[in-house]
Amino acid sequence: MYALKSKGTSKVPDSVQIRDDNFAIIDNIKLNSLSKKLSEYFPNNYKNIIQIINNADFNKIIEINKKL
Repeated sequence: MYALKSKGTSKVPDSVQIRDDNFAIIDNIKLNSLSKKLSEYFPNNYKNIIQIINNADFNKIIEINKKL
């Protein structure tokens, strides 16, 4: 799985796209509700994934499986 952190605008909030191995979008999550949604997808490791995403630069693809 992959994540893509995107910078928002004045009307669109910052968000994270969760993508599968074929880069198809699974979910688009606002950064302020990241904890709740990631706990649904990764119940055991969502805190580590949140930390990785928060430390990542915007517009960079993050490979989640290798980071765990």
